[in-house]
Amino acid sequence: MSTLAPDRLGDILDAALRVIERDGLDGLRAQALADESGASVATPYHYVGSLDDIVGALCARELGLAQVRRDVAQQTARGEIDDRLRAILAADLDPVVWRTRLEFLRRAIFDARVRDLVRAGEETAAAQLARIVPERADDALRLRALACGLGVLLVLGMIDPAEAEALIEAAVAERPTWRPATARAEPALAESFPPRTAADPKERILDATIAQIAAHGAHGVRFPAVAEAAGVSQSLPRYYFPTRRELLDAAFARDTALAAARMRHGASSADPLERLSHVYIGRSPAFLAALRPTLILWSEYLSIATREPQAGDVARTRLEVWADYGVALGSELATIGQAQAERITRARSLSQVAINTGAAMLWLVGALDDRAYPAVVNATIDDTLGRP
Repeated sequence: MSTLAPDRLGDILDAALRVIERDGLDGLRAQALADESGASVATPYHYVGSLDDIVGALCARELGLAQVRRDVAQQTARGEIDDRLRAILAADLDPVVWRTRLEFLRRAIFDARVRDLVRAGEETAAAQLARIVPERADDALRLRALACGLGVLLVLGMIDPAEAEALIEAAVAERPTWRPATARAEPALAESFPPRTAADPKERILDATIAQIAAHGAHGVRFPAVAEAAGVSQSLPRYYFPTRRELLDAAFARDTALAAARMRHGASSADPLERLSHVYIGRSPAFLAALRPTLILWSEYLSIATREPQAGDVARTRLEVWADYGVALGSELATIGQAQAERITRARSLSQVAINTGAAMLWLVGALDDRAYPAVVNATIDDTLGRP
């Protein structure tokens, strides 16, 4: 990258940011950047070698600014442990910032350079929390997952900043009672993750699409490759789904249906918390491998959902289902005397949804490993709904 004309470089990065906010990272093209910056198509390349370099530079800049905000918040708090934790977490509650942050998170799944930047940024953010509670390292991971998940809920409009702050306040207040992230036993049903064994060609096309998204991202989905993977004629995918957007919407609906089937499958357990854990996460490598395409599809669909109202409604509905499920199972626990009824609130279930969502994003980019991800989610289930 050139060191010439830093102000002009800043203008180019600002223009790139506006394009990404409006059209997502997939919409960042040379002509779009030229139109937004008021320059020729060739001008940005005098300062940055390629569009990938622009993405990398902008990602590094935005992550740096986010850490500055957290540092300032911590310095301003300068009080008790809880005050500092709340200040750091609240510094991330900006839905405008998170709209772009989600784009970098999803790009990081497929782009090694962006992944290194994002992972380092998230590890720095978690380490800052861990320094405040050095004796409870797992707490820092859970709080960081909460911050990321709240960012998703904010961008989707499920909560507003005041509600997000209230969820942070409650989590920080309860943190001293949290269990270690290794406390939960493996759910007995976790190994029974429903396989994708569709016989119907339409469903095979959608499952092949989900696999393509997991391998290449939504922008990498190609009809011929989908047809080949599904074992159908080249014309059949377009017969069912004339456009790629229709194909993506249908794939997300297919995955949502499979998630609902997983809920029904888990109903065979007599333990409400085991059922909830079965829906969210298991520890085994096979479970995580099967879950990864679903989570990548979710991260890709969020890019659409944050900009298009109809897709936003679909994504919100899916998260609302998880929140309602948590409340229902919590009420069941209260009925059988395994939880306090006053603990079973929608706010607590939303906190669980946020932590699960954030932990999934952090796992996809390598900021949580295969041990920490399920451990954080399963321990949160127990603490949120009140396992004795």
